[in-house]
Amino acid sequence: MTNSEWLAQLKAGDEVIVSGTHTMTLDTVTRTTKTLIIVEKNRRFNRKRGRPSGSGYYGPSLEQPTPEKRRELADHIAKNTRKSLAYQCRDDVDWRKLSFETLTKVLELVRETPKDTDR
Repeated sequence: MTNSEWLAQLKAGDEVIVSGTHTMTLDTVTRTTKTLIIVEKNRRFNRKRGRPSGSGYYGPSLEQPTPEKRRELADHIAKNTRKSLAYQCRDDVDWRKLSFETLTKVLELVRETPKDTDR
């Protein structure tokens, strides 16, 4: 099924992936009109193009939630969760107040963890 055929048949309750430059979410269509597809948070997309209503080429787009796209979404979420945890470790922990033993254990854990460059 082509993307335009898929967009034309969307109805309330269907799942869509909203994909932008640095974001990707799984949303549900809340309602449709002749010219619009409206998803959660009242975001409106042009039914023919799958782009935000009133926008040009740039901006998020609606994509079919195929198994491949769902895997890509899961990877995106895992990557962002990992980044968030890393920032929390950097910003929220006062490393100077931890005991020598605690810091040694943390270092051992970090050294034991295999390098995962994809996430």
